[in-house]
Amino acid sequence: MGRLRVSGVTKRYGDVEVLKGIDFEMAEGSIVALLGSSGSGKTTLLRLIAGFADPDTGSITIGDRTVAGNGARVPPEKRNIGYVPQEGALFPHMTVAQNICFGLKYGRRDQIRLNEVLAITGLAGLEERYPHQLSGGQQQRTALARALAPRPSLILLDEPFNALDLDLRRAMASDVAEALRNAGATAILVTHDPHEAYASADYVAAMTSGLIAQFDTPAALYHSPVNSNVAKLTGAAVFLDGAVEDGRATTCVGWVSVECPSGPIKGLASVMLRPEQLVLSPTGAGVDGRVQRVIFNGDHHLANVEVDGLPLPVRVAGSASIHPGDVVKVTVDGAGIAFERGKRAR
Repeated sequence: MGRLRVSGVTKRYGDVEVLKGIDFEMAEGSIVALLGSSGSGKTTLLRLIAGFADPDTGSITIGDRTVAGNGARVPPEKRNIGYVPQEGALFPHMTVAQNICFGLKYGRRDQIRLNEVLAITGLAGLEERYPHQLSGGQQQRTALARALAPRPSLILLDEPFNALDLDLRRAMASDVAEALRNAGATAILVTHDPHEAYASADYVAAMTSGLIAQFDTPAALYHSPVNSNVAKLTGAAVFLDGAVEDGRATTCVGWVSVECPSGPIKGLASVMLRPEQLVLSPTGAGVDGRVQRVIFNGDHHLANVEVDGLPLPVRVAGSASIHPGDVVKVTVDGAGIAFERGKRAR
């Protein structure tokens, strides 16, 4: 049983309160990403679930068994958890097959199970290679295969792709998620990269300052963040000052329909848009803007457009013709998110 429930968990190191009351639950067979910047508490939470440290208050339950809190203290080796550390930690003197079988009881070679996890992780044909003969991605898949081999209730991955370059890291997140789903595994992935979280997880827990600020699907987290801290954590965001009335805000780019996650707002607010919501056209409706700078990013340009003295980042298709000095019209596609003034993260 891989169902996990974390209830009221706190953790303090000296004078620093690292976790301030964590509550979440995940279903068996699901993948959850703990997304947060350095110091948000995500790795500490993973360590508590693994049993490497104990919560000060609260409880952690895996399946029907409480493993921490309420008088329980189950050691890590008896929690039936698979753990994939940042660097993979493969034994350099062992082959892929030997590394994988090390995760089985007494390190015995179970050929049937070995073949299963080799197939699930895309390593079939590489079992006699040593770690130094593998690419970085293959090494991480070997670490995952070793964690999967004993059929754990829960797999924990602690920023396992940090050592890989950006493109490979995001591709690996998708590949690992597919392998976990093929294995029917329940898993938690720690990451600071929202794209990595989106590529791998069914749900994302956005962590800020020792709390889970929002637990939601990737799409809901990106399009409907509950506060500006979550908005910044989950992708590029543009914040505009605006006056809200009757579900619309007056901003420097004109009227914008807004959603108000913290409740109705009337008056001054901070309106969040994603850069792709700002649309440029050479003529037509919209407010006037002037292109200040253009950065080519392959499939899109990132243009810096000045509107009413304010520089705005705008994503434009890579095939578009746009140059510094161009005078353009700026419109908004879709609704913005309005937050109360004074609650915007700086």
